[in-house]
Amino acid sequence: MSSQSGAKSKKKKEDTGSVNSEQAVVQRHSADGIRKILDGVSNRLKLTALVVLVVEALLLAELYHSSDKTERIVILAGGLGILLIVVVLAFFEGAQEAKQNARATAEALKQRDQAIKEKDEALRQKADSELNQRKAIDQAVKEATKANEAVTRETLQSVGEQLIQRYGIRSESLEMIAEIQNKSGDGNVTRRCNRVQVSAGSPFSYLPGRVWVAGRGKIAEKPKLMEAKFGNDTTAKDVDIKIVGSGKDYCDYKIIIAGQLTYDDGDLSYSTFTKLERMIVMSKAEFDEVYNDPGFPYEYITLEPELPSKALILKVSFPDGYSVKAYPGVFYGDSDTLHNVELGRVKTGFSQNGYSYIFRVAEPLIGFRYCIYWSPPNHAAVS
Repeated sequence: MSSQSGAKSKKKKEDTGSVNSEQAVVQRHSADGIRKILDGVSNRLKLTALVVLVVEALLLAELYHSSDKTERIVILAGGLGILLIVVVLAFFEGAQEAKQNARATAEALKQRDQAIKEKDEALRQKADSELNQRKAIDQAVKEATKANEAVTRETLQSVGEQLIQRYGIRSESLEMIAEIQNKSGDGNVTRRCNRVQVSAGSPFSYLPGRVWVAGRGKIAEKPKLMEAKFGNDTTAKDVDIKIVGSGKDYCDYKIIIAGQLTYDDGDLSYSTFTKLERMIVMSKAEFDEVYNDPGFPYEYITLEPELPSKALILKVSFPDGYSVKAYPGVFYGDSDTLHNVELGRVKTGFSQNGYSYIFRVAEPLIGFRYCIYWSPPNHAAVS
């Protein structure tokens, strides 16, 4: 941009210099014309003076030889008349030439003004043309951006429809709220699955779930089913939770629907609650001790969608006084490397409210883990 502006400035200076040069030429010609007029008048005055001297010499000679007073007067008057006629004719001819030169000068000045106007008009038209070109480029970029956004939306919608066709199930939203309770990093995890619905001909007898913790953390209380509700009030089916596998730092479970979840049951919403000890590390010294040069040098909490969903919401709440700067992230599979393409699509859904951070994701993709990450402070200060 700066190089283009410099080139335009240089060109404008050249054009201005050209106009100034033309003005200088016209002014020089005007001065030459006036100088010629003055030179012409001066030459005529010299010629007139010479004629007058000759006439005066002749008259003096006549007067010297004449003794008659009347004759002398007549000769003197004739000489003065001739002198006056010569002077008048000289000035009349000079005035005529001066008038012609003045007209020529006025025409030259008029042509100069016209040339300046034409130059100014050319510069204005060129500036307008460049401005219109820039506007056209900006418009093309905007249209291309809109087209890309439309393609992205269509692609994501197509992916969502493919997932429904493939799995036969989809939820309105998946939510996880991680509440850090104290400076030890203990926490509570609430997970909600809102409005799960299956397609016709694809009943489900259970819905999967998993909770895990890294580092020194462990499961303090296994997941509990807090609530389960069908959108169809006529549906009367029992919903329960079954632990199918667990260890110190993980727990797999199933949400069991008696008689299966069918299309006619309408949608199902449920939530679970889990207590964790040392869910996260709270200080940099503890982080360095626990993880010992990790590939991803940040503490984080993730939410991986087990079901196709229209939206995913991850919320992390820190205790008052625990001040960190958190960021949104996306991992693919078990990798701890940020997936920048998917992150670029969803990062605008990240926000902060006091000591809480929320990451909202539209059309989350199966196989990706959406996370909130931060650098632990030097000291775990908690109010």
